[in-house]
Amino acid sequence: MDFFYDKQTRRYLQQFMRLFANFQIEIDRETETYRTVPVRYGDATRMAMHILKQNSENVINSAPFISCWIQALETSPESRRAPMEVDKVQVFEKKFNYTTNQYDNELGNTYQIERHMPVPYNLTMQVDIWTSNSDQKFQLLEQILTLYNPSVDINATDNPFDWTRLSIVELTSVQWTNRSIPTGVEDTIDIATLMFKMPIHLTVPARVTKQKLIHQIISSVVTAKSSAEMAQFKNSGAIPGADSSYMVTTFGDKVVNLTGDLLTLLDKDGSVTTDTWNDMFKQRSGELRTGISQIKLMDALVESDANFQVYGTLSNPDDQQLTATIDIDTLPSNSADTATVDAIIDPTVAYPGDGTLPPAADGQRYLILNEVPSDGVWGTAIGNKYDIIQYSEASTAWSVNFDASAAYMGCPEKEHTVKSTCENAGHTWGTVKFTQNAQDSKKWKWNGIEWISAIEANYPVGYWRLYI
Repeated sequence: MDFFYDKQTRRYLQQFMRLFANFQIEIDRETETYRTVPVRYGDATRMAMHILKQNSENVINSAPFISCWIQALETSPESRRAPMEVDKVQVFEKKFNYTTNQYDNELGNTYQIERHMPVPYNLTMQVDIWTSNSDQKFQLLEQILTLYNPSVDINATDNPFDWTRLSIVELTSVQWTNRSIPTGVEDTIDIATLMFKMPIHLTVPARVTKQKLIHQIISSVVTAKSSAEMAQFKNSGAIPGADSSYMVTTFGDKVVNLTGDLLTLLDKDGSVTTDTWNDMFKQRSGELRTGISQIKLMDALVESDANFQVYGTLSNPDDQQLTATIDIDTLPSNSADTATVDAIIDPTVAYPGDGTLPPAADGQRYLILNEVPSDGVWGTAIGNKYDIIQYSEASTAWSVNFDASAAYMGCPEKEHTVKSTCENAGHTWGTVKFTQNAQDSKKWKWNGIEWISAIEANYPVGYWRLYI
């Protein structure tokens, strides 16, 4: 393995130490004089500590101060998940116009990020609080201990694609003093010790590749019927008069499942099948043409009424699985009220400016998984489960942009099950809504009850086509 070092443990340590920065003690209440207590890493070098003691063993450490250091690092088998898993994330940039120095409303560069499953560990941190009298200890511990009930969250990086950035810090034990009773006159500094547990993840660097879009394909897939035609093809790259074609087919006893970019063959009832993709191609006297053969997935049995028709190019054949590279231009479009959201969040856990989410800014949009709390962290925002809320800088408030409770599907009066009959009665047929999560570029669909993955699903008989 090539050398790499991303300072992951160092970042966790720095974030941990920031939790104890800027605590103060009161020096004089009448003049409102306070002193900020410094915090430093306890595992200091011998030379640095010798300088702090002014090159003398007769100088004692000044107090108060807080020292933090790593007490232990242990593996966490209970947190280990799929060690060989590689997660692929598609990233889309807007096209940059160098003439106007602005971003156009067009697709620019696209990238694929391959993230390897991180390795979980439990990091035990020790915090020593050095004080010269009991009043200093009381002031510091009262400020610190009230924060942990029982834990606080930390964010090691601001990279939205770093799935190891979030962690928690949990207080596990408190040792009030290092002194013994009776205390000797030589004990000038008292130390209180706090122990914390942090679940962390260490990972190898992600692989980032730039994808190149093919704007136009001119291709002829033909069979040479004679040696003369083959010779002509070698010279000119074409056989005059030969037609190129696909054989479009489906199967009345098979279901397919799309998860990520894997297309899995299943039996009619959705169970694992003993048939293989090669068996399916042979039934139609064909074979997979890698990079040419396609899959078509539909969200309705009748193509004219389909909510979407997604195409994907097939490759990497396995017994029951194929790799389907979905054409992003065929993905369903978002509605005006369900445009791309910045993230899918639980507003009772995360809020603007908390370290997980950025401060509120004009145009920010979130799909929420719970009712917005009324404790003030969201201001006067309102919103219920599965709504999409948006921030307006003009009104300095969050408002509901998509009301899930009012977004029906089908006939609003529930009187008709057929679109034409509903519209003939003067009703407005409720259509499917789509949105996209900017964090992972995944499409989501509103089915009238909840948000589900738009294209990752089982496709029953008749809802898919093979282009061989």
